[in-house]
Amino acid sequence: MRLTRLFALTGAVLALLVCGMLGRLLWGEWLHYRAAGTGHQTLQLMQRAMVAAEKLSFERGPVNAVLGDRVPADPAYRERLRRARADTDLALARLRDEL
Repeated sequence: MRLTRLFALTGAVLALLVCGMLGRLLWGEWLHYRAAGTGHQTLQLMQRAMVAAEKLSFERGPVNAVLGDRVPADPAYRERLRRARADTDLALARLRDEL
């Protein structure tokens, strides 16, 4: 076998080995990237769930004000309750869309 042919063959084998190692590294990094993306989506879902729970909890105040008021509830209390329910409905709709 000629020396130039041996060098070419050795160079090709080395290039193939380096490409194989780079491919393996890239595959591992791609898997880590996908896992990080999934984690980010999970965090967004948790954030939406926490906002919805916060809005539900905040709605209790206006509900208690209306329930504890006289029979025809004060319009200001009712308006505050309406706004709180609208905020809660929006937060729950966003959570439902995320799921």
